[in-house]
Amino acid sequence: MSAEAIDAGAGTPGGCPRWMRLLLVASLSGNLAVVGLVGGWMMRKDHWHGHDAEGLDPRQARLLHLLPEARQDEARALMLAESAGIAAERAQMTQAQGEIVAVLRSPDFTPERLGDALDRRSAFSGAVNGLIHAQIVTIASRMSPDERAEMADRIEEATRRWAKRRGHR
Repeated sequence: MSAEAIDAGAGTPGGCPRWMRLLLVASLSGNLAVVGLVGGWMMRKDHWHGHDAEGLDPRQARLLHLLPEARQDEARALMLAESAGIAAERAQMTQAQGEIVAVLRSPDFTPERLGDALDRRSAFSGAVNGLIHAQIVTIASRMSPDERAEMADRIEEATRRWAKRRGHR
């Protein structure tokens, strides 16, 4: 066997050429980087905890993760018990959103019609917010002072992360 063949890894038991090993390492590194990026994105976007939020409005799901662990099951049950009212308001909000799109595309567009459609959507959005705000008050009123302090800490941390992602200080 020639010296060149031995240097290239050919002819050695179980060996492969050095370039092939380097290619394998580079490929594995690239795959790990992609897995890390996707995993980090999923965790940051709370997709990792999506099973916790089944049947909840996205705002309720975000609230749920701000609560102390010991209160999350109780809060989830309260939120799910009142989900019909929120779902009805969200359906109205979606319909109002469709009206906005229709007004914008209409050949009979007027600023007044657009303003009315925006007001209707805003009213339904406000109604959903009002229902969720009432849930927050109910949940917080059942907490101990230490649990409320933990919730406040989580809200502050979430606010810092939000501001950092958007370039605010």
